[in-house]
Amino acid sequence: MSTKEIYEEILELLKTLPPEKISEARDFIELLSQKSRKEKDFSKLCGTLSNEDAEAMMKAIEDGCENINYEEW
Repeated sequence: MSTKEIYEEILELLKTLPPEKISEARDFIELLSQKSRKEKDFSKLCGTLSNEDAEAMMKAIEDGCENINYEEW
């Protein structure tokens, strides 16, 4: 797929998004386009994680990180 075709596909997908998701997509694209990764500013991502996703992440951390496997160390 050519770059032009990818741009066109992205534009078509953006047209299907509600306004708040378009803003999130712009923020994500801006994050991807940053040339320097030395300073990671994640403040632009604040509020982009859904409650459902946050709960799933918290559960995964609780399930996987609060156990000690003495055989592994």
